[in-house]
Amino acid sequence: MINLTNLDNTLVGVDTTAGSNQGFSANTVLDNVNVGDALSNGGLFGGAANILDQRAYNQLNAMGVTAPGVVTPVVLGTVAGFPGGNPTTVEINMLTSAASLGSGGSTLSGTTSLTSTNTNTANVVRPNVIPSAGVGVPSLLVGYSAGPASVGGSQVGINSANALGAAFAPGTTVSLNQMPIGLANVSTGGPTTASSTGGQQGLLNMSSVNNLVAFTAQGSSEVNGSATGVDANGNPITVAGSQIAQNRFNTAAIYGDVALVLGQKADGLNAVDTAFTSANMAAAYSANLGSAGIDPTVRNLNQGAGVDINTLALAPVGGASGAVTLSGQQSILGAVTVSGPGGGTFGTVVPVVTNQMVASTVANSLAAVAATQPNAGGVLGGGVLALTAPRNFVNGAPAAADVGLSNVGQTIATAYNRVDAGNMAITALPATGSNNGTGFSQVANEIGAISGVVQVGTSSFGVGALNNALADTVAGRASIDGLAQNYQMTANTLNSSANVTGGFTQTANALNFAAGVAAPAGFSNGVVNQGSGGAAFAAAGQPYEVALQNGGGGLQTNSAGAVTILGGNASLAGTTQRTNVLANVLSTSAALTTTSAGAVEQNLGAIAGYGGTGSMQSLGALSGSIAGSGLASATGYRQDIGLTGNLVSASGLSGTVTQQGPSMFSDGTVNYAQAISGGRGDATIGSALLSGTGATSGIQTTALTMNRIDSTGTIGSAATPAALSQASGGVNVGNNLGFNGASNVAAVAAFGTSGNAVGNNLVQQASVNFNSLASTGLLVGNANQTSNGFLSANGNSATANAAGCGSVCNGTGNATLLGTQQVVGQTLNTMALAGGATGLLNQVAAGGTDILSRNTVRTQSANGYAINTGVQVATNGVNVISAAR
Repeated sequence: MINLTNLDNTLVGVDTTAGSNQGFSANTVLDNVNVGDALSNGGLFGGAANILDQRAYNQLNAMGVTAPGVVTPVVLGTVAGFPGGNPTTVEINMLTSAASLGSGGSTLSGTTSLTSTNTNTANVVRPNVIPSAGVGVPSLLVGYSAGPASVGGSQVGINSANALGAAFAPGTTVSLNQMPIGLANVSTGGPTTASSTGGQQGLLNMSSVNNLVAFTAQGSSEVNGSATGVDANGNPITVAGSQIAQNRFNTAAIYGDVALVLGQKADGLNAVDTAFTSANMAAAYSANLGSAGIDPTVRNLNQGAGVDINTLALAPVGGASGAVTLSGQQSILGAVTVSGPGGGTFGTVVPVVTNQMVASTVANSLAAVAATQPNAGGVLGGGVLALTAPRNFVNGAPAAADVGLSNVGQTIATAYNRVDAGNMAITALPATGSNNGTGFSQVANEIGAISGVVQVGTSSFGVGALNNALADTVAGRASIDGLAQNYQMTANTLNSSANVTGGFTQTANALNFAAGVAAPAGFSNGVVNQGSGGAAFAAAGQPYEVALQNGGGGLQTNSAGAVTILGGNASLAGTTQRTNVLANVLSTSAALTTTSAGAVEQNLGAIAGYGGTGSMQSLGALSGSIAGSGLASATGYRQDIGLTGNLVSASGLSGTVTQQGPSMFSDGTVNYAQAISGGRGDATIGSALLSGTGATSGIQTTALTMNRIDSTGTIGSAATPAALSQASGGVNVGNNLGFNGASNVAAVAAFGTSGNAVGNNLVQQASVNFNSLASTGLLVGNANQTSNGFLSANGNSATANAAGCGSVCNGTGNATLLGTQQVVGQTLNTMALAGGATGLLNQVAAGGTDILSRNTVRTQSANGYAINTGVQVATNGVNVISAAR
């Protein structure tokens, strides 16, 4: 038996007067702070540069895993060839305290906090002031001293609690328990073991924050993450740097052919008491006060932010494959009820996971950055950037400045209850005497995600995307080149490339993509603010808190914007945005077989905040948002969104599979791409050329798939016929299933006196599929598909507008959308049986079915021509059985 136990509460003894145990709070606080500040007053030879490689790691209850997270497994139990040669039973308990201990009528709070903060800044700012000439005569600000500011290097911050890497001899029985715990019913001051612990608790803070900031009042600013590497031939090359912010709770890597009884329990974690923050910021800002050639840039940098809760990896020892017997559970069942205004019942922990990247000469953009910056001591709002942002121009109009992002990436990945089995065969059988048919289960109450990040400006606030990339300037050129943004969330997933056998249950009671918004600490907007965990949330470098909400705006995952305010070209080229959400997935590239005592059961509850108000993914080029002239272009982009719930996939399937749910209602655009010229100049979207090698299209795709069984082999046999069931729907057709509104929108507009609005080779594809079964082999057995109400409106929209200035002027430009391809398809209850079927096939669509699939292409010109060319396809299918797969 191995116990790794962290207890915040320390028991002192027995108070004979009070007749009860007495104790005191003994918090666990692990803080890492790396700070690099380069400060200059500027001048003829002034400037500031900070090139650092910063790394911060925290580990609490870790075995066989290095601080950066590399698994170096510890060998446990009996090893072949050693004395006493039979396989053994190994019990491992990893218990992280997040507790509040009630004793003698009082509450003794104990909190656990792990924080990692890396800050790298370069600042050049000194006001040039003409002193007051006497009483009553004010001093006069005439400008700021000039000087460049540059930061570079990589930053890594990783916190992990309850982390295991272990290897075992074949045949070993392994019992693994990982959870947050508290004390209960301890009558003496003696040793505390796993058996004397109480229920799960949630007073836990894990925060990893990285900041790269270059700021100058007058001069060039740069964030450059590039480093020198080598290619496959050993030649030196320039590679991108990185910002990595990770928090990991209950993670395990098990090596060997073992019988694993797993208890990964994060039930105590909840939305109010628990705070997980993984945040990266990279910002280059120049106030652009009267100097030409000022070019804020962020380049050669990849940002990665993530949270893992309850993850298991399986691998063989020595060979290419192996086998594991798996039983037990991964669970996240925390919930808390808050009374008072804005109160409600909130589910499991709502992490802040975000990447922010800015190159700017606009004061409002600086204010949004400054609101989340700590000073050298980690105190928010006390840093160099916590100053009144210099005005955008002094003594006249601003000089033109080019701002840009190039060769950059942003990735968010969160995982809840995940098993990665690799090439390990899995057998999941019920425990002896359980009679419940389930050998292994993954269960979650409400998986909550923040929908966006509050962007605080000089006088107002808005909500931005979780991956947010912005290049904006008062005057000049704004560009984004080579940006890749990715958002992934998984809940209850099991993946293998070997055979999977036995009983499995996957249940997610709710997915809430609008559980809250991240806001700078101290922000209040009339909602429940996270933070009852106490002082731990004020730890060094904590830039955000969660404003909890039971509803509101929808999920915003990826955003990219190039903006010029007073004219100048704005462009995006080669931007990719991907959003992928997976819930309740059991997948193997080999065979899946349930036994007579087992089944695969997948249950998915309500889905909220998916595709609500606003755009889930957006990209745009805006030239002259107030005045001026310039070109606007968004070319060579791709936007992909996928949401999959209840998926069983295998090369062959035998046994029983049931899929239930979900209920959902979504409203609004999910992919949005635009190019707008506000003054004189053309606007282009899609591809820069109509044909030829440079004709890369603007591509938008969305796929919503619920309840799918997919087999690339046979399903069932004469000896063991399959029993398949898929059920979806609610009781009110107006308020249950559905996706309402266009999934993909592309818009191009020229609003000046002249300028063409041009769209080339746009590709838009939208699909919605509920209750689908596909097989390349013979289906032997029964398949049942039912819906109790389905309402869905979905489609694509592309517009080009060269209408000029409205009532002020008539534009002379042309509006064209050439080579547009729009495809939308929606299905309910479909079976694609390429190998044929024998048995009972049943499809029922009840409770009302209302499906609208729509494609729209529209061009408008005031005095020029308006032209559309392309293809539009719209299809609907309800209760369809086909031979094609």
